[in-house]
Amino acid sequence: DTDYKTDRTVNELSSVLSFKSSFPLKKEGAAYSNLFSPNFMIRYAPGHMRNLSEDDVNLKYSNLYSTNKTKLIEDGLTAILGFDFTINEKNEYGETGRDKFSMSLGQVFSNKENDDMPSKSSLDQKTSDVVGEINYNFLEIGKINYKFSLDHNLNDLNYNEVSTSLNFSKFDFNLDYLEEQNHVGTEHYVKSGISLNFNENNKLKFETKKNFKTESTELYDVSYQYMIDCLTAGLYYRREFYEDNDIEAKDSLMFKIT
Repeated sequence: DTDYKTDRTVNELSSVLSFKSSFPLKKEGAAYSNLFSPNFMIRYAPGHMRNLSEDDVNLKYSNLYSTNKTKLIEDGLTAILGFDFTINEKNEYGETGRDKFSMSLGQVFSNKENDDMPSKSSLDQKTSDVVGEINYNFLEIGKINYKFSLDHNLNDLNYNEVSTSLNFSKFDFNLDYLEEQNHVGTEHYVKSGISLNFNENNKLKFETKKNFKTESTELYDVSYQYMIDCLTAGLYYRREFYEDNDIEAKDSLMFKIT
């Protein structure tokens, strides 16, 4: 009964069968080692699923190889193709150290369209968006992480997320950028923050968020934290702004102990 499957809480038994295989290829150098791993996964789930077309589900590389990417097991036959590529630094003894650079990419192929799947995820189509991640660590002070979703037509970037952090002895800086387009969503903003570390126990932090949809600053955050081994005490101030000029900004002050 489709009404009960969609609108009521019922107990169901679902099954899924999946097989994943990879073929890692490694190349050793004097200062770096490279690892390239093509991945393949085939997945089959019989039966019928509920209508999840309006659910807030994104397809990302982190859940690309999951047997269920939603709160339920999705039905149908799918194949997933992707790869992982990593460059590892070597220390002075020739041992493999931290990842200098990594890139991962993948895509889902279905035997038919599935209108019950969340349209936001592109899994309702025969060919999903191409999703991936790129990470780069430079020196010892910072890193950049980039997550993206490229439409299956390979022309439109539907999702862009960039996270950057820089760590100095006294200062930490972070910058986060997010842009969603088309079926993925409409979010578009940038967040930035800076921390002043007086010592290992005292920290002062400032954060702000700029919303490009409304062309406005959404908030300011200022916080002070005192930290020891078993205790963190902090004073947090936030000022939130609104799109409507007739509504005053909201201020809040909180003292927190953990």
